[in-house]
Amino acid sequence: MKLWHWVALGIGAYFAFALSSFPAGTAYAWFAPAGLQLDGLEGTLWSGRAAAGNVGNLSLRDVRWSVHAWQLLLGRVAADLRAQLDEGYVAAHVKATRGHVSLSEVRASTSLSTLRPVLPISGLRGQANLTLSALELGSNDDLILS
Repeated sequence: MKLWHWVALGIGAYFAFALSSFPAGTAYAWFAPAGLQLDGLEGTLWSGRAAAGNVGNLSLRDVRWSVHAWQLLLGRVAADLRAQLDEGYVAAHVKATRGHVSLSEVRASTSLSTLRPVLPISGLRGQANLTLSALELGSNDDLILS
């Protein structure tokens, strides 16, 4: 093997190690979307947690994620997400590419009062449970549920 092959292999290994230990707090500061607020970050970009957070007006606790790094080779980001709500939880597998987001294995269970900040449901009481096998969001704002 030629010397430059070894150098390229070494540089690739260095970047792979650097990415595998990339701190979640730094990734959040650089890449977080405007509507997402997370506090108490621990772990790495690939596997971590946040003690608390907000998506829009919805409060979250114990937010956990696990990113599937091999999906990056296919040009997409894929992760398993889970968070506790005030009275329940939400969990999903997320895949994202340029202009397209796909959620699968979506499960959620919470009280209707927990959803008041995001849905106009005042006066209703009870429990809400959601199971979706797939939710597709495209760049042309199409919504496909199954």
